[in-house]
Amino acid sequence: MQIKISNLNYYYPNSNRKALDNINLNIDDGEFVLVVGYSGSGKSTLAKCITGAIPNFYGGKIGGQVFLDGEDVFKLNQKNRSSLVTMVFQDPEKQILMNKVYREIAFGLENIALDEGTIKKKDMGISRVLWYFRSL
Repeated sequence: MQIKISNLNYYYPNSNRKALDNINLNIDDGEFVLVVGYSGSGKSTLAKCITGAIPNFYGGKIGGQVFLDGEDVFKLNQKNRSSLVTMVFQDPEKQILMNKVYREIAFGLENIALDEGTIKKKDMGISRVLWYFRSL
């Protein structure tokens, strides 16, 4: 997958300070890139822009463009966007939303707009695998 970022700027809601300031980046298919920096320097914010979580979930003011394989992330619907890219948070505890494993699995599948029957089938298959490993 190719990621292309052009002139990306972002302000969090109710902030007058840029969280990202004129970011330009090209990552070619198969290329390995490490994003490093101090806490609060914008690493997670950049990742959220690449996934489209910013501005779609977090809001704020954004400028510039982010493309995944030539597709404008900000113009893709959630289903199409999530089929291309997703994100694992630094703290897994903040990512788990449900109190049951099957609901957690279903949550992700619901977010890519799978129908209820397909979700139940996938959930049952994954549950069997988890049950198998539990008995080891």
